[in-house]
Amino acid sequence: MNEYALEVIDLTKTFGKDVKALDKVSFKIKKGEITGYIGPNGSGKTTTIKTMTNLISPTSGRILIDGIDPRVDPKTAMNRIGCLIEVPGVYDYLTPKDLLLYMGQVRRMDPKYLKDRIEVVLELVKLSAWKDKRVKKFSTGMQRRLMIANAILHEPDILILDEPVIGLDPDGIRDIRLLIKKLNDQGITVLVSSHLLQELYETCTDFIFIKKGQIIAHKNRKELQEAMGKKKVMVRTLEKVPKEVLPGLTEVKGVTGIDHHNGDLIINTDGSSATNSRLLKKMMSLDIPVTSFAPREGNIEEYYGKLMEGGEAG
Repeated sequence: MNEYALEVIDLTKTFGKDVKALDKVSFKIKKGEITGYIGPNGSGKTTTIKTMTNLISPTSGRILIDGIDPRVDPKTAMNRIGCLIEVPGVYDYLTPKDLLLYMGQVRRMDPKYLKDRIEVVLELVKLSAWKDKRVKKFSTGMQRRLMIANAILHEPDILILDEPVIGLDPDGIRDIRLLIKKLNDQGITVLVSSHLLQELYETCTDFIFIKKGQIIAHKNRKELQEAMGKKKVMVRTLEKVPKEVLPGLTEVKGVTGIDHHNGDLIINTDGSSATNSRLLKKMMSLDIPVTSFAPREGNIEEYYGKLMEGGEAG
C-alpha cells in the first residue's frame, strides 16, 4: 500500500523562454495529513496545483497521485482528487441540488448513487436547508462551501484547495477551517494554499514553503514550532529593572535566558505553566513592579518573514 497521497519529483515548469515558474520542485505528502502550501504571490503555488490536477503539463519532472502518474493514467489519477482552484465561477441561477446533479452527470456518476451522494455532501457542508434555493442568494462563504461540496462529490481521497478562504469574513473562515478538519477526520488528505498564515497554522499538520519556484522548507508541526523560535514571556514593568536583579530570574527552573527590548524584559522559557508560575512568584519576591506578564510562543508570521528573506534548505 502506497504511503504517500501526493509525490512531486523534480517538477519544473517554464513559460516561454525566460520564465521558470517551478524549478525542480520535490516533496511528498503522507496520507491523512493536512498540508499547508505557503509562499508569496508568484512563488509557484498555483502552478504546482494546476500541474497536479492535469490542467497544465510540466516542462519536466513527475507527479504521482497515490502512486499513479496522471499523464499515464489520467482518469484513475483524477478520480482520486477533488479540487477548488482560485475563486470559482458559480452558476448562480441554479440551486445547489441542480448544480451538483449537473456536475455529477458530467462526471458520469451513477444516477441513484449521485442522488444519495448529493444529500450527504450538502449535509456535510451545512447547506441541506438551502438545497432548493438559488445560489445567487448565497453569501460568499456559502458559495465556497458549495464548491467544496462539488469537489468531494465523487468521494476523492485527496482534496486540493487553492485560497479557499479568500474574501471571507471571520465566520466564513472559521466554517471552512472546521470543514477541512471534518473532511480530514473522514480520511481525506488535504493540501491547502493560503496567504492567511495563522489560519494555516491552526489548521494544518504539515507545512511546505516555496519561494521563486523552489521549495525552501518542509516541516511537520513539531519541527515548525521548534523553528519558529523559543517560547517567551514578555514582561513590562513600571520602571526599568536593575541589572543586578536579573541573575535571580535566571535561577528559576525552566528559564533559559533574558533579553531587554525597549526597556521591557523578554524571558526565554520552556513554555510550561509551572515555569511561568515560578517566574512570576520570583518577580514578586524581588519586588519587580510588573505591569504586564504575557507568555507567548514563536510566531509563524515572523518565521515566514525570516524564511523569505534568507531562505532555508528544502
